[in-house]
Amino acid sequence: MEFIGNPLLILGAKQCCNRINSLVEQTKKESIARTSKLIVLDNKAFK
Repeated sequence: MEFIGNPLLILGAKQCCNRINSLVEQTKKESIARTSKLIVLDNKAFK
């Protein structure tokens, strides 16, 4: 089943790569903007 699974895995990784990068960038921005030690992020835009 590798001949089906590997291409699907690669396709899925390519599709979600940009969303993961956007999530990381937003998290970095939030961490810089906050002064408290505890940050709770509500990432509804990335579902």
